[in-house]
Amino acid sequence: MGIFNVFKKKPKEEFIDIDKDLKAIREYIKGVNSRVKNLDARLKEFQDLRKLELQLLGKKISPQGMKRVIKNQIKIYDKVLKRYQLFRLDTAISGERIKKIAKALKNKAFKYKLDENLLKKLKTDIKWTFDW
Repeated sequence: MGIFNVFKKKPKEEFIDIDKDLKAIREYIKGVNSRVKNLDARLKEFQDLRKLELQLLGKKISPQGMKRVIKNQIKIYDKVLKRYQLFRLDTAISGERIKKIAKALKNKAFKYKLDENLLKKLKTDIKWTFDW
């Protein structure tokens, strides 16, 4: 141990507010259904416009008409991208909260020296090591 190591601060262990994180995760889960329905509705709109485009390709249509269809597709798909981006971000945040809670529980299990089989599971099970 060098002389300068004495002055190094130990990294603070992050405080995990399990109750707060659980509440946030539950709120996210409750809102997933409506977000998914909204996203699906926008995707359906886009799909309908794609069908229209494919129908129009078989017919003689002015470039202006095709431009309108493509422009509408872009407007709808812009909404899809925005909603999907927000949905994915919310999912990632909830995933991090899930991992934090798991880490806190694992730390408690080792601190209180729970059953060896359980400790082994916490060390090796992919659900608990997040190798998924």
